[in-house]
Amino acid sequence: MKAAFSNEQNQGARSGSVNNQGSESEKKKTKENDNVADKLKNLRERWNLVAAALEKPRKVNAEKIEKVDDLSLESKVVVYRILTKDEKAAKAFLAITGELRCIWLKMEFGNDIFEV
Repeated sequence: MKAAFSNEQNQGARSGSVNNQGSESEKKKTKENDNVADKLKNLRERWNLVAAALEKPRKVNAEKIEKVDDLSLESKVVVYRILTKDEKAAKAFLAITGELRCIWLKMEFGNDIFEV
């Protein structure tokens, strides 16, 4: 009988340690899942910011066009109209500075743009 009682105690002790290990394992998994969920939420928020930035139209600042020397007023208006309609061209124009803008305008519109 003593042996039977010891067996029951051993089984109870084992099941108790298994339960403790199980609850610790569950807590660990829950914590890991929470961490993954937080990381995914953070990633989603960042992608939303990227998407919003891409959807936001780039404004073509007329001052940037006005700073280009040797352009007549009519040519500046033509450049402004085209850049406000063509987002890729506007991004390219805004990405470069100074003398490169003059070269870019010549390549895009031809030398005639400076002669009007």
